[in-house]
This record gives sequence, C-alpha cells and structure tokens, in this order.
Amino acid sequence: MWNFVTAKTDRLDRALRAQAFPGSEWMSRQSWDQALHDGRVRVAGRVCKKGGTEVPAHTEIAVDLPA
Repeated sequence: MWNFVTAKTDRLDRALRAQAFPGSEWMSRQSWDQALHDGRVRVAGRVCKKGGTEVPAHTEIAVDLPA
C-alpha cells in the first residue's frame, strides 16, 4: 500500500501520475486506468474508480499496487 496527500486540487488521474515513488516510472496512463478500474485506489478511505474525479487539496490517496 502506498499513501500520499495531494498538494493541490486536481483530477485524480493527474494527481496519481504526478507522484513519484519507487516503481512509478513504469506506470503508464493505461496502468493507472487499470488500477482505478480494479478498485485499487482509495480517496479519503473510499474506493474511487473514476480518474476524472476532482480531489481537493490535502486529501489522502492510498494505492494498492501489485509487487
């Protein structure tokens, strides 16, 4: 599980792609779309499957990525 807090209000898909973490260099836009579709992304504790969702600044996002 990987967690971060957004710095500014943005779309969820943009916020995910803007973050750097070990292994993020291989994550394509399609990979993020698949993670969203699979329910592996939580915004403020709730599963979010839509990349276009607007996420307010200072919101916690958790991503459960496969090893």
